[in-house]
Amino acid sequence: MQAVTQILLRFLTGAVTALPGMEPNRDADSAMEEYLEMQDAKKLPTSMADVQSKYSAIPYGWKEIDIAAVTAQLIYSQKVTIKYAGNTIQPDNPKLPDMLRKKSEIGKTSISKRKTISATMMRDVKAMLRDYFDIMDVPDDEDGLIRFVTEKFSEQRDYYASLDVRYDGHKYPGSWIGAGSHSSDGRCTFSEERQYCPD
Repeated sequence: MQAVTQILLRFLTGAVTALPGMEPNRDADSAMEEYLEMQDAKKLPTSMADVQSKYSAIPYGWKEIDIAAVTAQLIYSQKVTIKYAGNTIQPDNPKLPDMLRKKSEIGKTSISKRKTISATMMRDVKAMLRDYFDIMDVPDDEDGLIRFVTEKFSEQRDYYASLDVRYDGHKYPGSWIGAGSHSSDGRCTFSEERQYCPD
């Protein structure tokens, strides 16, 4: 079981493109992608249970691991989106292999054709991120951008939270202060109830 998970994780990172002893199966990728496009065109939700059921039956007869591996390749190629309990799952999620093949998980895991972002929008997003963070090295792909944005904004949130702790009890423009917000000389005052005090 652990070996299967490791194999799928290697597919998800692009480290392998075929199961041991087999050639990469481009037709399998295309078949699954076309099926998901048809499901999308019909506005039909599709679960991994649907995918496993379809491709394990006649005329395909694929094994469970083969179906999960093909799906993993499509995830790595950024051609499909996986959701679990309504949340989008990133390719580096360690539980993703289970979501692609475990009987207890595949019914709760939805898969859909990924909506592509236009080159213009990608360029604009990258330019905005370069300006905002004052850095040049911004990922070129969607998944890389999602990771980048998540990491960078988490770092900023943590930094500002540490400043809030550091300056707790000090008066400064834009700080949160108490009711009756200004003293007789017009300066901000503090109390138990916190309110916003403008500059």
